[in-house]
Amino acid sequence: MSTAAQTVRPGVASYLTRALTSSLGSKLVMGLTGLLFIGWLLAHLAGNLAFFGGAEAMNKYAALLKDNPPILWGQRVALALIVVLHVWRGLALAKKNKDARPQPYAVKNWRKATFASRTMAVSGVVVLAFLVFHLAHFTWGWIDTSYMTFRDAADRHDVFRMLTTAFANPLIVGLYVVALAAVGLHVSHGFWSAFQSLGINGKRWTPLATLVGRILAVGLALAFISIPVAALLGLVGQG
Repeated sequence: MSTAAQTVRPGVASYLTRALTSSLGSKLVMGLTGLLFIGWLLAHLAGNLAFFGGAEAMNKYAALLKDNPPILWGQRVALALIVVLHVWRGLALAKKNKDARPQPYAVKNWRKATFASRTMAVSGVVVLAFLVFHLAHFTWGWIDTSYMTFRDAADRHDVFRMLTTAFANPLIVGLYVVALAAVGLHVSHGFWSAFQSLGINGKRWTPLATLVGRILAVGLALAFISIPVAALLGLVGQG
């Protein structure tokens, strides 16, 4: 390796590190990962809505993912990276803001700030905790190991039975409803904030991004919530 190459590479790496960890770079990372997370939520919802098609549709979809490891693990790794980067830069921005203004405002003015924007930190923590719980509940089988043993007539993992069994418990359904409402709340402000971070704002774009964010947030929350509620009420048959 030449001396020139040895000197250039550390310089490039150092520049990228400084760029990504700056306030502007952190906001860009937050914006991009936020939009990618919303995209993942939409894709995850599209697959989960197979539940309303009954056991055959749900289990066929789950088997399709399991039989295609690149897709299954690709989206899992992508989600992990998105969450880690989002949380990492979010905490860094929060620390910078706190260090820049160690003393809180004597009087807080909430007139221009929405409830969603004021509670982003809280809803973010709830969403992160819910993601871990959801994985432990249905993917890792830590909440109830019997879920992993359910098999259907085609000897596939009976995901439909797993969902209907889990959501027969009103406490579990209540937990999911609250957590998914927090997801919607986070998305409501996060969608607009992502475009703001990417420099797409102004009189034309900000109202549009705000409206789309709210519609998207309500739609995602209600659609996800409909699954545990429908299971609890027995509204979906075997199919």
